[in-house]
Amino acid sequence: MGGAVAVAAAASKDPPVADGYILVAPALWGRSEMPAWMRGLLEFAAHTIPKVGFRNSAPGITPTDNPEAAAGWRDDPRTYKEVRVDTLYGLVNLMDAAVKAAPEFRARALILYGAHDQIVRAEPVRAALRRLPEGADQRLAYYAQGYHMLLRDRERAVVAGDILAWITDPEAPLPSGADRAAREWLARPGE
Repeated sequence: MGGAVAVAAAASKDPPVADGYILVAPALWGRSEMPAWMRGLLEFAAHTIPKVGFRNSAPGITPTDNPEAAAGWRDDPRTYKEVRVDTLYGLVNLMDAAVKAAPEFRARALILYGAHDQIVRAEPVRAALRRLPEGADQRLAYYAQGYHMLLRDRERAVVAGDILAWITDPEAPLPSGADRAAREWLARPGE
């Protein structure tokens, strides 16, 4: 969610002062990329049962390949275990704002995405990334072994190394080669 907030804020008329942004698995999945049934169900639920909550899990959805990180998240009493419909509706509104702001997002940024992200699907993210302005100082990184929780995954040291390298020299290639992989991934027509 932080990535969506950063994109929307940085592309606003009064952007926050920042040397750059690091967007890790950004939530760039607006309504325009959602199936009609999903949009309709969300609208219906948000206006009829907004305060109803649902367990914050889905069978077959894996946020990380790191079982220790997943267990820590699952067992942490500070982690929301139930998501209300109105909260989900607000999150989708935020993602919508970020997707709409993407063409105006000109800030320096490192944008990281994992091939196995099951939380924010690849096609909506790719569609939003393709709408970024030409010539903006932005580096994309694509991790073939990465999930949504890139900084908690088993390959987190690789991701952290790329982040540190980018902070040190935003113009240099990433040590892992994830920036080259991102260019190839973005150029592919579909998954």
